[in-house]
Amino acid sequence: MSPTKTTGLTDEQKRLLPVMRDRWIAIGLSTVPGDPDIAEQAIRDAYAVAGLPAPQAFVHLPSPLHGVFAAALLSRRSRQAVGREVWQEVWREVWREVGEVGYGLHDAAWLSFYDFFRTACHFQSCQRLEPLIRLAEHASWWWPFQHACIVTAKPTALHRDLQGRLHAESGPALDYAGTWGIWTWHGVRVPRQVIESPETLTVAQVLGEANAEVRRVMLQRMGTEKFLHGIGAEAVHKDDWGILWRSSAGVLDTAGQPYQFVQVVNSTPEQDGSFKDYFLRVSPRLTTAHEAVASTYRLTAEQYHPQIQT
Repeated sequence: MSPTKTTGLTDEQKRLLPVMRDRWIAIGLSTVPGDPDIAEQAIRDAYAVAGLPAPQAFVHLPSPLHGVFAAALLSRRSRQAVGREVWQEVWREVWREVGEVGYGLHDAAWLSFYDFFRTACHFQSCQRLEPLIRLAEHASWWWPFQHACIVTAKPTALHRDLQGRLHAESGPALDYAGTWGIWTWHGVRVPRQVIESPETLTVAQVLGEANAEVRRVMLQRMGTEKFLHGIGAEAVHKDDWGILWRSSAGVLDTAGQPYQFVQVVNSTPEQDGSFKDYFLRVSPRLTTAHEAVASTYRLTAEQYHPQIQT
């Protein structure tokens, strides 16, 4: 078949694009247990591609976090020498910089790219990645050493919202059989407490959170009214830019100043049509919401008049 004039791909290659896309999305999101024997053989083959003897032992662990600790316990000198050699040799023709840890199914994004050229375009240089492609279906993160290899299991549960973001309302969005997990709210990673015990969140915890996205989720889970009541907040000014809230005289920061927040609404809607509210901490010296919003950009109210708000 001759290449098309628009893409340079043959009809068969164009047919394979969505097939391979769906296959690799499924691999990257898979919670189906991998086969340890297949994973071990894939790693042996990766060592062989690098011209190295196969590891004599495999250490299987339940999560990447366990793998990180296990790798730290092994000889740094051995890990650097062998790990780098394996990766550099295996990826030599297709990857310029390599690390000492492989990500298994979490390498799906870039492995899919080279798998297409290997399978649909028959690029021989990409054939060297075949062991890693096979491994992605059966393992999570892994660490190559001279005589041993650490291999970690795939997640046992993965939950997402309608926009595809990691999200779960009552437990970990990414779970490794209860041994480790990641708690997220519509893609924002938060402490476990925020998801599983939001009723225990305190005003002090919200005030101490520096990350605006995490603080927004904490406020949402705690309840804005409960937070404002907890700090004895008073709305001291309101304009088209937002609402300026100040804490009562009994709730002060370490410098003895009242807490002041400007409540703003993100002008860009979410995919579901909703708008996010943010409480941005600002100086207690500011007297208008416009001044407060401008200060978050290190501008004065006179300087801050954007044509388009984001």
